[in-house]
Amino acid sequence: MRRENCEDVTYICIVVARRVGHPYQNRTPPKRKKPRTSFSRLQIIELEKRFHRQKYLASAERSALAKGLKMTDAQVKTWFQNRRTKWRLVRVAKTQMMTFICDSGPPSQTAAITKKTVPMVMYN
Repeated sequence: MRRENCEDVTYICIVVARRVGHPYQNRTPPKRKKPRTSFSRLQIIELEKRFHRQKYLASAERSALAKGLKMTDAQVKTWFQNRRTKWRLVRVAKTQMMTFICDSGPPSQTAAITKKTVPMVMYN
């Protein structure tokens, strides 16, 4: 801040209170990430069977499936969400692969047989 007089300049000193110690010291610690849930082979097989028949579950169906597999509703819901995402990505990759193969056309009679690299979208 600056205040000017006619003849001389007067400066105002502002004192800023500084916290002693590390700047993050007074913050609450971040929540620890929940460990990844591992499902049994039987649970995965049953989930996959159900997914193959039905991509979306109503809440009552989800509750019944969760109870039968000794899982929580949230676990079943999350598993289905993740599985639908994977399913969509695989469908897109297959479509891209088929488009590429169809666009390249059949090899000519005189052309030598060569390896073809087919692009595929891969997500981690």
